[in-house]
Amino acid sequence: MAEARVVFDGKTKKVSFSGKKSVMDILRLAGMNPDVVLVRRKGEIVPDDAAVKDRDRLEAMKIVSGG
Repeated sequence: MAEARVVFDGKTKKVSFSGKKSVMDILRLAGMNPDVVLVRRKGEIVPDDAAVKDRDRLEAMKIVSGG
């Protein structure tokens, strides 16, 4: 079983998974809505369909829009 960490609002959630998973899959497993966050890995923004590897650390940032 693989594990990824999702950091959001200063809190880290560990997400265990097996098989191929995308960033979107991991966010959903962490109980997050992938439509309202951007995700960075190693400082780079990654698309929702990017593959997640064992021990990846993902930083989720809430999307804020104004009008």
